[in-house]
Amino acid sequence: MAWVLGKDYPERFLEKAWKLLFQAHPHDTIGGSATNKVFLDTIHRLNQCEDIAENVLRESLKHIVLNIDNTDLKGKEAALVVFNNLPFPRSELVSVVMAFDRNPDFWDVKVADSQGRDVEHALEYVDEEDIPLYHPLDRLLTFPATRVKIHFLAKVPPFGYRTFKVTPYTFKELGYSFRPVRGERREFRSLVTGTNTMENEHLKVKINPDGTLDVTDKENGITYRGMHYFEDSGECGNAWIHAVPTFDRTITSLGSQARIAKVLDTPLKASFKVELIMRLPERYDPSLERRVEHEREFPITSTITLTKNSRRVDIQTIIDNTVKDHRFRVVFPTHLKAAVSHAESIFDVVERPIKLPECKDWVEPQPMTCPQVSFVDLSDGEVGLAIINEGLKEYEVMDTPERAIALTLLRCFEMK
Repeated sequence: MAWVLGKDYPERFLEKAWKLLFQAHPHDTIGGSATNKVFLDTIHRLNQCEDIAENVLRESLKHIVLNIDNTDLKGKEAALVVFNNLPFPRSELVSVVMAFDRNPDFWDVKVADSQGRDVEHALEYVDEEDIPLYHPLDRLLTFPATRVKIHFLAKVPPFGYRTFKVTPYTFKELGYSFRPVRGERREFRSLVTGTNTMENEHLKVKINPDGTLDVTDKENGITYRGMHYFEDSGECGNAWIHAVPTFDRTITSLGSQARIAKVLDTPLKASFKVELIMRLPERYDPSLERRVEHEREFPITSTITLTKNSRRVDIQTIIDNTVKDHRFRVVFPTHLKAAVSHAESIFDVVERPIKLPECKDWVEPQPMTCPQVSFVDLSDGEVGLAIINEGLKEYEVMDTPERAIALTLLRCFEMK
């Protein structure tokens, strides 16, 4: 699109990025089955590839924005351009940090579309900061600013953009003679409906004391209970094969006492932080054919987020890996009467049976886990549940009545 508007096509940059990407994808490198040096070299190539792509994207978007006619902006109005790079229209929550001239009386913003219609929005935070500005002929300058994080709903056409006008206001301009309480700036309709519960137009989410989730699909009335628990087991395999110690025990977070705190509460977005500490065996001992008795604390932090109009629950999990020789997974029981799973593969969606074939006479038994790119889905023909994820390539659908989907977060083994 930027090329159509007169920008030079970044052929050399894209060629370099593609070459770096291909160099990072030999057979064993893709699966992580190589030494640390190979891994570090691969990460370096991928970082270079990502840096080039981000720079090309940023410069292209900048060129497009500079060709948009915003001469109708008045006074303090600022133009905010939202792009959609996918081939279908999107109506989603946009989160952006904007900086305005510092004003101690700042209170709120107005967000309007290109036709001047108000767009529903919410502020997450407001703070003051001296933003450094680079000057090629002078020392580093600073811009005293009021920074705000804004959430608003945007409808953007396929392969297109929408321009929004954002205008800052002081509390006096909004008709207040004194600084009001932050929650009183407008009618406040929270997504938080009670202690550790959230709800929007489509979903109800309850966070249980052990950190698991009960998610209700309001359209069909089905509740998926006990989702998002953690499971840990021993690992004595290698980069190619998962092997379980002869004498092993599986440890889960079920029944644990989680620390749950509300971290964001706005009309458009709400989040809870769930902190767990599991105690896991420190390492595997080959002489005992099991993991040692000594345990270490294993901290887990998950942020559970629900947004307005969304049909999904977003989860971000951070782990401090303090132990060795283990496989760590997150589990989502579905209780669906499904016979097959569907998972994204390269240029395909693959259907796989959940029940494994009888393979006691096979030279190598069929693994219980399967590969996936970014999602795995279960359905009984009437309703279904998809686990959409980023960067996790292994899943298992357990052949039990609860039909749980397990995503592998870590598989740690010794390279010999």
